[in-house]
Amino acid sequence: MKKPITIISVFVCLLGGFAEAQDAHFSQFDKLPMVLNPGLAGLNFKTQANATYRSQWTSINAAFNSIASSFDQRIQGKGKNSFFGVGLSAISDYTGSRLGSGLDIKMGGSGHIKLNEMSTLGLGIQAGLIQKTINAGGLQWGSQYDGNAYNPALLNAEGIALNNVKSLDAAAGIVYSYNESDFLRITGNKTFQFTTGLTVSHLNKPKNSFNGSDERLPMKFAAFGNSLVSLPNSTLSIGPSFLYQLQGKFSELLVGTRFRFMLQEASKFTGFRTASAASLGVYLRNKDALIAMLQYEISNYSIGFSYDMNISSLKSYSNLRGGFEISLRYAAPNPFGGGKSRI
Repeated sequence: MKKPITIISVFVCLLGGFAEAQDAHFSQFDKLPMVLNPGLAGLNFKTQANATYRSQWTSINAAFNSIASSFDQRIQGKGKNSFFGVGLSAISDYTGSRLGSGLDIKMGGSGHIKLNEMSTLGLGIQAGLIQKTINAGGLQWGSQYDGNAYNPALLNAEGIALNNVKSLDAAAGIVYSYNESDFLRITGNKTFQFTTGLTVSHLNKPKNSFNGSDERLPMKFAAFGNSLVSLPNSTLSIGPSFLYQLQGKFSELLVGTRFRFMLQEASKFTGFRTASAASLGVYLRNKDALIAMLQYEISNYSIGFSYDMNISSLKSYSNLRGGFEISLRYAAPNPFGGGKSRI
């Protein structure tokens, strides 16, 4: 079979799942906790809201864009050694030319127990709806090439039967967290934080085909680790992290670290001075991209920017340009010094 004439049809095929499809991925994966693992609901903050925008492949005719949001809330249990969390996530994908789009909305909850003064173990589940839409009338196919030029009068042999696919979807996750600080307090550089977990997505293998076949979205397994270690007698903290994902025959490994500089500590009594910090990060998505990250935090808010420089076999087409990502976060209590305990 000849390849489709337009590159954009490749993106829509990937979106629609004519072959085994991958989920959308984000370089700043830690900024979307409810997308990463439902067990993170209510873990890091009592209230947390996140939003991320990602645009990639802008060097090709039509970029692929993703808008994602995540919200989670902690609910205190009856005892001091347990708490619960609820959360919501939403991801919207679309091509720049609007030939294809996707929507993924899930709600979930988690339960956490305190193993000791510094560590917790949590389990989470979530469920929701995924929807994918394709505008088949805007596509050109290899079967419509008559040997000399594109002929729209020829039939599409690839056989798109459906323009819209909807399926129920479910995921589950387990999370372990260790924290020596008082509610993620980094003031004074006396903290050691580490969170790791495992997520299994698409537990029910939802349908994922526009041609009416019984093709299913394969289960996805994701393991992650985030940390923050403050160096004594300095304003510097180091935060190594990793994310490994496996879905069908596709796998992805992202590893790197950020360097966090305390710009200003909050005044302890007057409240006239607001704490702030800036981070620089370098990450590698194996065989795909080199990622640079900037982040600025002040009080309860943070903003992050990252850029993927493509180093894969597609670099001759992308001119090393991959995609950029912007993230926003609100967290309460203030991450620079909140309550006396995380739970």
